[in-house]
Amino acid sequence: MDFSGRLFLLGADMMDSSKYIKFIELFVTTGRVPSLDRQLMLSRPWESVEQDPLFDFLVSLMQDKSLAPKVLSSKVRAEIFFTKTGQFINECVHDIKFMHQRAYTEIKRSEDVQIWGKDERRVMWRKLLADIDGGYADYGFDSRFFMRLFSAEDGVDDELNWEKLSMDWREAMKTKFRLQLAAKLERQRPVLVLRIENALKALDEKIELYGMTEKESLRLWEMTSGTWSETEFEKKLNIVRAADKYPEIEEIVERMGRTADSNGSDRLAVAEGSRMLLEHSSGSDIEGITIGNDLNALLPSELAQYADDSMVSLFAYKYLTKNLQTFRYKSEITQPSRKLSFVRAARKGPMIVCIDTSASMYGLPQQIEQSLLGRIEVKAEELDRDCFLIDFSVSVRAIDLRERRKKNREARLGKSRDDYNFASNHIPFIGGGTSSRKLLCTLFDTLDNEGDRYVNADVLIISDFLMPIDDCSISGRIRSYQQTGTRFYALHITTDGQEDSQWTNLFDKVFTIRYRQARRY
Repeated sequence: MDFSGRLFLLGADMMDSSKYIKFIELFVTTGRVPSLDRQLMLSRPWESVEQDPLFDFLVSLMQDKSLAPKVLSSKVRAEIFFTKTGQFINECVHDIKFMHQRAYTEIKRSEDVQIWGKDERRVMWRKLLADIDGGYADYGFDSRFFMRLFSAEDGVDDELNWEKLSMDWREAMKTKFRLQLAAKLERQRPVLVLRIENALKALDEKIELYGMTEKESLRLWEMTSGTWSETEFEKKLNIVRAADKYPEIEEIVERMGRTADSNGSDRLAVAEGSRMLLEHSSGSDIEGITIGNDLNALLPSELAQYADDSMVSLFAYKYLTKNLQTFRYKSEITQPSRKLSFVRAARKGPMIVCIDTSASMYGLPQQIEQSLLGRIEVKAEELDRDCFLIDFSVSVRAIDLRERRKKNREARLGKSRDDYNFASNHIPFIGGGTSSRKLLCTLFDTLDNEGDRYVNADVLIISDFLMPIDDCSISGRIRSYQQTGTRFYALHITTDGQEDSQWTNLFDKVFTIRYRQARRY
């Protein structure tokens, strides 16, 4: 029998950081400490799996009465806890993988003893037991039991004895591994708590110094990649507060991601339920036998199983899985009930944001774009909307904003970021001129070739519109999309005295922000 993968399998349940991240995400979102379902089936399905030291550590951290009220008092504090704890989780998972690598030699040795020859086993078994006892006596390995087992007549030559030795050896390895991990986590607890406390303290200092609101604090935490460094902090704050100077930004955000009209087309719906039949006969009410966990309807054979001490665990397992044999009564039979109805069709409006990153947009227009883009990302997340970014100048780049936001959050937790991603709310300006043809080809391709994902989208183009319209047919193309429910908005960022662009006649609504260009001497 080959046990070579068993320790690796049991350790692999702690090598995936995503499930632990999900635990703390649920905590900061709902304020509820999640529980781990330990009723996973082993060789005896009513037994529970071994402890998960990292999960138990996280539960104790979330139940900390001095820490939990602080981190759940606001969204930004919850995000700080999520970030710092997520970074710690990824560090721990890295350590767990390293501990597995160190244990590989011992695991391989436990495998090799099963292929020893008879002569080698007769010579080496005593030394082997002494070695295992020295390393694992405190972790459940009973060397005296195997001493008696191998000392018996033909004990060394019995293959089952060696399989038992290998299994018990590995169980001891597993116990040692998890106990050492639990001890290591406890040693690291003060370090993690200090990280969280310092970040919360820095937040309070920044709020007091700059008079930041809750939303501003949260946006700045995301923009600074999970740190409160003074480097460019005020610059980022000016970007966040751009909306205070330009109310058009909030007005645009409110329009984006609309929900379809509730007076739209009807669709057929089916309401399902059940009705209870209470038909009592003068004779027996028993209809037959079924399975379930109704203790009032147990068969005598199941009651006998419960009364037997050696079978009570099996009875408990069958109760939990609703597999007990029970009587089925006529008076308790339910019948399905259905009702047809009509409900209004509605869909969530996706968003497509096109941002001009040409050289003419440097300076204040760039800050306005960054502030608006950040708010739209948050709106898409809150409303569960698809959101797509087209970054254009002489070339074009298309990015899924929700996926980018997810990757940025993972990057703050210590995971590597994909090459195409860029820092949260930062726009890497391409510079140069502007190609309206490339922009519109990419935009129309997104609307046409993404299935139903971007049907009836809200399209926003942010630019100074200092670019020619390459083809007069573009106007007709946009009109055809508008007739099918797509909305086109524009934010025209322009300097004082600049003439209106012919582009602005194509949109459902045009927002204009005028600014005075700084003089350079």
